This record gives sequence, C-alpha cells and structure tokens, in this order.
Amino acid sequence: MKLIQHLWKKSRKETAQVMAEFALILPIIAIILAMMFSGGQLLMANLAMQQAAYEGARVGVTMPDATQADTKAKEAATKFVENMPFVDVTQVQVTTYAPSWAKKQPLEVTTKYDVKLIFPIPNGVLTPKTNHTVERKIKMAIENG
Repeated sequence: MKLIQHLWKKSRKETAQVMAEFALILPIIAIILAMMFSGGQLLMANLAMQQAAYEGARVGVTMPDATQADTKAKEAATKFVENMPFVDVTQVQVTTYAPSWAKKQPLEVTTKYDVKLIFPIPNGVLTPKTNHTVERKIKMAIENG
C-alpha cells in the first residue's frame, strides 16, 4: 500500500514538472512554427514570381512586335499565377521593357507582388511587418525582330 502511495505522489510531482516545462517551451515552439510558415509563404511567392516572369518572357520573345509581346507576356505570367495558393492574381504586377524591338535585343519581364503574411515577421525591434514585396526580373533575347 505504501508503495502505491509513494508512486502516486512521485507521479503527480513529475506530471506537474512536465506541465511547467511544456508551458515554458510552448511559446518558443509556436514562434518557430509561425516563422517557418511565413518563410514558406515568402519562398513560395518568390518562386511563383520567378517562374511567372520566365513564362511571360518566354512567350514575349516569340512575338513579332513589342505591343503583342507586352500583351502576351502579361497574359502568360498572370495565367501561371492563377492557381498558386496564397497569391492573389489581381495584385500581381507584370511589366515588360525592350529598349528596341530587334532580333537578339533583350526583353525584360518583371513580376511584382506584395505578399500578405498570415503571421507577421518582426522588422526591427518590435514592429511586425505583414507585407513583403517580392519582385523578380527575367531578361531574354528577342527571337523575332
């Protein structure tokens, strides 16, 4: 009987200790998970903008003139981003620039998106930043000039 009482008291003591340790560690674990989620969200947006710029440039360089290249590049870039989670297609900005429309001249396609983070990332000491701008540029040589 004394053995059971002894084990019961010891068990309650250890349970309280484990609960106290867990209460101390829980905020740290929550912060790490939130930062991992926000970092993943930023990484995904970064890769989506990079690939969208590439898709736009790939289509744009095959067009016969700058006007069609601008239109088709923007369409291709926004079409690529349509099915991406956490990316609002209406907020994606696509711009094109070609100094002159001639064969082997560069066409630059830029995609820009303001990522609205679900968990804000600290920017400085105590100021959380919920919006981060992701901008990617791709240059390709014009094929039809």
